[in-house]
Amino acid sequence: MSFRAYLDDSKKQNFLRDQSGMKKQLSALQQLIGIMDPELYKHLEKTDALNLFFCFRWVLIAFKREFPFNDVLRLWEVLWSDYYSNDFVLFVALAVLESHRDMILRYLVEFDEILKYCNELSMTIELDTTLAQAEVLFLSFSQLVADIDRRKAEDLPTPSTNEVRHRHGQGKIGNSATPTINMTLPENLRELLNAGR
Repeated sequence: MSFRAYLDDSKKQNFLRDQSGMKKQLSALQQLIGIMDPELYKHLEKTDALNLFFCFRWVLIAFKREFPFNDVLRLWEVLWSDYYSNDFVLFVALAVLESHRDMILRYLVEFDEILKYCNELSMTIELDTTLAQAEVLFLSFSQLVADIDRRKAEDLPTPSTNEVRHRHGQGKIGNSATPTINMTLPENLRELLNAGR
């Protein structure tokens, strides 16, 4: 399958003149970051980077410029399989951000710095590690949705964002004195669990 056929089949919305398809995907990625890594989300908000403009190219052309040609072909096979999600590219983008999270949080305090840094990641991202991390992020997200649904069905409080961060092995964020806020899942994020077109 060629890239052109892939675009015709499933990614036409990325190239709509009004950019509505890209806006929808970047909005979903923004919400995904907010749920999976609230600390990174707050930092992006503070630096006026929540528009995720630095992820635009990644999502638009499915990382075509970020990896060597052979790696791009392998990545596209994974994305085209729709094995986990029709929008697995968003989990790959999240995996890249998570891989560089410490650098972003510690040293990049302006939008332009984040944009420049992410653009300079081109040809430096290790594919196998990124795909493994994207898979873990997807499975964690899937489990989180299942936990939210189970707790809702049992009328229990939903997991807090602190619990989510702890689940990823990053430790709790903030101090323990901060109140626990129950997480609600935006309905459009459930679409990220759809697989197989």
